[in-house]
Amino acid sequence: MERSISTGRFVATGSGVCLYCPRTDIRAYGLCEVHYKRWRTGRPMDAPYYPTRVHAASYKRVRIDGVVKRQHRVLMAERLGRELQPWEVVHHKDGNPRNNDPDNLKLVSWVEHSKIHMTLGEI
Repeated sequence: MERSISTGRFVATGSGVCLYCPRTDIRAYGLCEVHYKRWRTGRPMDAPYYPTRVHAASYKRVRIDGVVKRQHRVLMAERLGRELQPWEVVHHKDGNPRNNDPDNLKLVSWVEHSKIHMTLGEI
């Protein structure tokens, strides 16, 4: 893929490799998933890659009364003895979204959660 000078769009060259990295999982316009998202959101293409969020499919889920909920939120609600508010976030201390050990979970606000991940260099 190369960028057309007249239209600014990418045109196929048949390489099958991302224009900015060696990944072969091309999403569109000759860009891998990471660079395609950067292009769509206006982020610089040469910035280091830090995953900014865990995919929702990574969390364990449970069905309670026919409603599917994320297990870590259910466990924290049981621990506190109340429902969680929408602005409360359950942080996995070890970064593993599938490790729902009560000692690994911490209740924080969105702001605190963002600060935690900023200090870890993920945002």
